[in-house]
Amino acid sequence: MKRGVWVLAGLLVGSSWCLWGQDSGKPAAQPDPAPVRALLAQDKYAEALAAAEAGLKANPASVDFQAFRVDALLGLDRPMDALRLAVPLAGQHPNEPGLRYRVGECAYAARMFPQAIQAWSALYGCPDKDWAGLAYRQSARTLMTLGQEIEARQLVAQGLARWPEPPAVLLRYSLQINPSVAEGIKHADQAMALDPKNKAEYESIKQIFAAAGEGELFQEAPAGETPITVKLKEKSETRSLSALQWGSWDLDSTAEMTTSSRVVVPVSFNGAKERPMLLDSGADTVLVTKDVVKDLGLQPVSAASYLGIGYEGPQKSSWVLIRALSIGGFSMKNVPAMVIEENNDFWKETGGLIPLSLFSAHGVLYDRRRGKVTLYPTGTKPEIAMPGGSFSVKSLWFSGKPYVEVKVQERAGLSFLVDTGAWTTFIAGQYAEELGVHINRAAQSKHTSGLSGAALSGQANGVTLWLGPARFKLSPCQVMEIPQDTNIATYGLLGRNILDPFAIYFDYRSNVVAFQAYDR
Repeated sequence: MKRGVWVLAGLLVGSSWCLWGQDSGKPAAQPDPAPVRALLAQDKYAEALAAAEAGLKANPASVDFQAFRVDALLGLDRPMDALRLAVPLAGQHPNEPGLRYRVGECAYAARMFPQAIQAWSALYGCPDKDWAGLAYRQSARTLMTLGQEIEARQLVAQGLARWPEPPAVLLRYSLQINPSVAEGIKHADQAMALDPKNKAEYESIKQIFAAAGEGELFQEAPAGETPITVKLKEKSETRSLSALQWGSWDLDSTAEMTTSSRVVVPVSFNGAKERPMLLDSGADTVLVTKDVVKDLGLQPVSAASYLGIGYEGPQKSSWVLIRALSIGGFSMKNVPAMVIEENNDFWKETGGLIPLSLFSAHGVLYDRRRGKVTLYPTGTKPEIAMPGGSFSVKSLWFSGKPYVEVKVQERAGLSFLVDTGAWTTFIAGQYAEELGVHINRAAQSKHTSGLSGAALSGQANGVTLWLGPARFKLSPCQVMEIPQDTNIATYGLLGRNILDPFAIYFDYRSNVVAFQAYDR
């Protein structure tokens, strides 16, 4: 698993200590930490660990090699081993903030989240504001991962108030999680001054805030009577295979395919007539088609780019601002949306996509079989939303998307994305061997169609997956490289073949994901 390699600026210039030859009285040659650093940068963690341990044999007092050994163990997904080294090392060197920072990294990787925040909190008063800013940001990120959005915003505000010129890393994170228009414009200006190399990105963010004018982005209107129920519909479409073409692939441009059935909800933009929009727990951004932009007369407010499976490099796009969005009795204003520039054929009967995270201030009952989404006040217990029996699983949230722990074969505690928009379940190819999942080379691979194109997935047989008490035998099971865009390894995603037998209750701010099996 790739981990951030946190180097100590004060230590990497080389140690001033040396070993003296017992007979000659001359200093022995110092082992150079630079090769270990290079191995870590290349994600060669096993080689880095061996090199760090060899360096420690020659110079047991070297903090460089001890710190690099912690980094290598983290990269090898051995967080408890790394933590056992990092805690005493940080205690022995209290004036080295990078070591204390590593303790937090190790605790986080071991999913000891309160301990990680505790370790980072010791750096809030660090005289080096860059380390202090990193500590505030990582603590806030952890709170967001646990659904504690309000607490995360308060912690970032507390950190920003400590300095007349706050660290750029903390300003940047505030721009991601603070919806205040006034503060967003202010923080974008501050970040541009402190981090001019990323000026274009900050300017783009500032333009989105400026377009809103006042108030907040994603500002929800006070709910009326609760719970609020929104109707779901199933929709399938035909799609031209020419829309899936990219790179060197040569697909029949006249052939068509039928997509799997997808869930849509009726959405009104800026008071216009309702149009169907896909509803997806595996997405984190409101997407609108070029047809919607044209019909509503929306103007780009900022540049955008995105990556997706099947694309060769970033795709250019733009942000527009939806002044008012309503879905049944739910309404929100100042909603940034990204324009879908490619594969418009996929969206010919829908206006784009609404992420389930748009309802993150509510408990959300996603009841596909009964054709409804019901919004409850956050904190509502799953047994109230789903009377008659349910089970909860451990969850984490990245960019508002739910990840739950499952068991595959004999390995438990694996984070899988709950993706209501995926037609089937996928195992991450980069972890397949580790999980004992063997791709059947004789089986025909499958073209998987999605929002951003198509990808070629392999197949495995005899895969057993447990979701709470429910066991699934997956033969075949799709295996595909899955981008690792979280700081916890994503071992796969749960698609419709696992999710459709359940009503699902999501409550981000209470860190709850619960399932209730439908009657057969």
